[in-house]
Amino acid sequence: MLYKSKLFFLSIKSVLLFLILLTVEPSHAQLWSGMSDPLGYVSTHLPQMGNKAPSDLGSLWGWSPFSFAPSFRGELKASAMLVSLERGKFSNANSGVSLDFIKDLAFEKQGFLVETMARTQLSRFALRLHYEAYTKNLSGTRGSLQWPQWRVGGDLDLMDSGGLRFGLNIDSVWTQPTFSYSLPIAGNDLIVWPRPVTVGFHASYNPSDFESITPSVEIRYRHPAVTGSLVKELEIAIGAKTPRSSRGTSGLRAGWRYTSMEYDVADRFIDVTWSSFFAEYVCFF
Repeated sequence: MLYKSKLFFLSIKSVLLFLILLTVEPSHAQLWSGMSDPLGYVSTHLPQMGNKAPSDLGSLWGWSPFSFAPSFRGELKASAMLVSLERGKFSNANSGVSLDFIKDLAFEKQGFLVETMARTQLSRFALRLHYEAYTKNLSGTRGSLQWPQWRVGGDLDLMDSGGLRFGLNIDSVWTQPTFSYSLPIAGNDLIVWPRPVTVGFHASYNPSDFESITPSVEIRYRHPAVTGSLVKELEIAIGAKTPRSSRGTSGLRAGWRYTSMEYDVADRFIDVTWSSFFAEYVCFF
């Protein structure tokens, strides 16, 4: 009788253990799948992230400047530009001197410019450094316009998703631009203009694809932010880039840039406009 009672309780324990295993197994499987794919597991349990977690390690809140997992990116660019002087005028209200860059100061109508740019980005913030050098200068034999070679800039992306960036930017040069001329009738003059500072916007589309060639598009606009040095610039570049690899991706683009400058200091006024067609090689990391 005692033996049958022990056997009965042992059977009950076995059934209870079997039911417990059936209950625990699904959660164990879910936990195991979460260990094998932690990002997908987290995105499933955090509705705020949705489908963005596997593809975009952005912030949980779209307008937060800091990422859930901060992303570091970089860009290197080298551009060769054919520059055409569209307009160049100088006037002095006090002396009555009025000069045309091409007719009076023998400026070149066309020049050749090489520009390089390096950009580093953390989350939504980016820092740019530009350097440009003329291999054929526009300055003439009787006049010279010296534009600073170094320019620094910063970007704030308001939107950054799926290779599409849109945001605001600010730029300034390290040194002040100068203009000088020497003529028997008008005499000599050297003018140092205030350092130009610009604000504007940028938009670019550079999707990541590990298998095929993708488009590469960038638009930038700069607008004057200080008085005395008014610089406006519009730049558009369109091209294609290679499939992405562990080392990044690279591409070729062609584009057009339009730049206008107006300086007004001590009744001396300068108005210069030039346009550029360019080809560039760009690398994304």
